[in-house]
Amino acid sequence: MALRVLLLIFKGWIFSNISLYAQQDTTHLTPIEVIDSKLKKKTYGNRFSSSAMCSNLGNGKKGSEVAIIIPLKNKKIYPQNFKVHVTDYPRRRTTKYDLKFYTVIDKRIDSLLFKQKIEGHLKIKNGFFEIDLSKYNLTISNDFAVSLALRDTLDKNNIFFSIGFLGHKAYVKEQNSDWKKIEAPFSVGYQLEAYVEKLKPQ
Repeated sequence: MALRVLLLIFKGWIFSNISLYAQQDTTHLTPIEVIDSKLKKKTYGNRFSSSAMCSNLGNGKKGSEVAIIIPLKNKKIYPQNFKVHVTDYPRRRTTKYDLKFYTVIDKRIDSLLFKQKIEGHLKIKNGFFEIDLSKYNLTISNDFAVSLALRDTLDKNNIFFSIGFLGHKAYVKEQNSDWKKIEAPFSVGYQLEAYVEKLKPQ
């Protein structure tokens, strides 16, 4: 039986509406696929895919978001797939998220990068919630943030995502509010798979 123990060491470091738990550890490995000599598929973000630590990421209200900032240096990427490891979720309801990309200016999350709505339904495959991005023809060539935003308020905030120490910093915001950095030494396991094109240094 999975052990879930509240991690009190983070108490006072994070917002009171974010809960952390420890569970029995299960790890999934994510390979990097080489496409050809010019373009490789690389995973950006945080490769946290363990059930040992998890968080419900916010207050479960409509429009609430959790994001991480990903730096790009002399690269252009073509996102193909987004995924995050989910440790626990309600099986009897359909939960919808919007996947959003933001520009980053002076290490701060700024404005939406794309106008398209990218919607994902919480369906778990091999422990992961995934959104196929290959049909959107997205291109990113500067530092950016990637975020999951709730489409509807949850009756119970009982969807838990893998988290881990360090990694790219996590930020949270409620609908119509400003972004706030989570002041704790952990982040969420967002993983963005993309083809990578190297650019000449500017």
